[in-house]
Amino acid sequence: CLSHFANIVMVKILMESGFGHADLRRIASPTFDSQMVTVSSVISENPDLYYAIQSLNPCKEDLYESMSNAVKAVADTVLSGNREEFVRVMAEGRAWLDGERA
Repeated sequence: CLSHFANIVMVKILMESGFGHADLRRIASPTFDSQMVTVSSVISENPDLYYAIQSLNPCKEDLYESMSNAVKAVADTVLSGNREEFVRVMAEGRAWLDGERA
């Protein structure tokens, strides 16, 4: 549910940015290109199926609230110039991915 939702939100943000897909591709980083492969895959799927996945998920409200809180927290960290907190968030994420933190 989260991965689908995040990719649908990403394409919506990009569409509303005022830039065309071709414009963004010209200045894209490798990370952006990789993410766009996933975005393209998700957005090409059956929208009714993906709506069902979102709407029938019993945890959707908690998920959307968590996503909103995480976006706000990371954005606030950057906007306030708190490099140390940003680095800490990334380090904790790396440790979690490496299985060092439960």
